[in-house]
Amino acid sequence: MVELLTAIGFAYFVHHLGVSVPALKYCVLTAILIGLIFSDLETLLLPDELTLGGAVIGIVFAFFVPVPDSMFELVATLSGFEARGRVGMVGEALLERSCRRGQFGSGLGVRELRHKEGLGFGDVKMLAMVGAFLGIRGALLTVILGSIAGSIVGIAYIKITGKDASTYPLPFGSFLGAAALVAAIQVT
Repeated sequence: MVELLTAIGFAYFVHHLGVSVPALKYCVLTAILIGLIFSDLETLLLPDELTLGGAVIGIVFAFFVPVPDSMFELVATLSGFEARGRVGMVGEALLERSCRRGQFGSGLGVRELRHKEGLGFGDVKMLAMVGAFLGIRGALLTVILGSIAGSIVGIAYIKITGKDASTYPLPFGSFLGAAALVAAIQVT
């Protein structure tokens, strides 16, 4: 299943972007996300090698392929300096990465409902990686879509299987990974 989904993702991006550096960027993102989805499903872990390593790879790609966002340019312009070209591309990836470090760590909604943490730190690192590839808007879209899918599918699964919702560990990283793939498709 992993290999099939990866091949489908690669074929999609190469078909839409041609054999190019942008296609390579999104193929690498696809491979990382599919690895994270299945890792979280099987072990409830999101390995640092994929999340943090992926964030570094996303920042390196920003030197060659623009991050599909312009938030950094807006912040730079409001601060009084111009950040265009490679500086803007890398700045966007780094800005998103730094914004994600402290955000979403509490998972307040889930914490209040289940009386436990909603997002693990692996989920936060995964969002930082997604942001390095897709920018702030792509990461926010990932959170929104992942939360909706996780809520609907997670609640349905818990109800169908008769699991205890207060103790069942939902692999939220899998929903975030699938949502990030949708966000990547949306930006290309």
